[in-house]
Amino acid sequence: MSAKRGGRISTIAVGIALSGAMALGLAPAATAASPGLDSAATSGTSLGAEFLVGGTAPNCIQARQKKGITSTTVYVTNRCKRHYKIKLIMSRGRDSRCFRIAPRQTRSHKSYGTRPTLSRIDRC
Repeated sequence: MSAKRGGRISTIAVGIALSGAMALGLAPAATAASPGLDSAATSGTSLGAEFLVGGTAPNCIQARQKKGITSTTVYVTNRCKRHYKIKLIMSRGRDSRCFRIAPRQTRSHKSYGTRPTLSRIDRC
């Protein structure tokens, strides 16, 4: 009986540990990555256009982010041939204001919160 009970307890402990890791965004890359995403988009250091699902900004606006525990700095580069007004929508952090970005220009936004991440880029 005690061996069976010990097996149940260890199974429960593993389940709790995995659910906690997934809630904190610490899931292994094999489970966190979706088909069709490149490895750079899922690494947390840069975001490809296909990762920013739901944003209204064109694909030629690219973003990368430096993540920290209490803040994240997002760098946005306009690789388009025209000016755009965009807004950075953050999860678990403060969104940016609407700002104008010129062709070949890079702008940054620092968001504070508990592990903030870039959710999407919208046009204003």
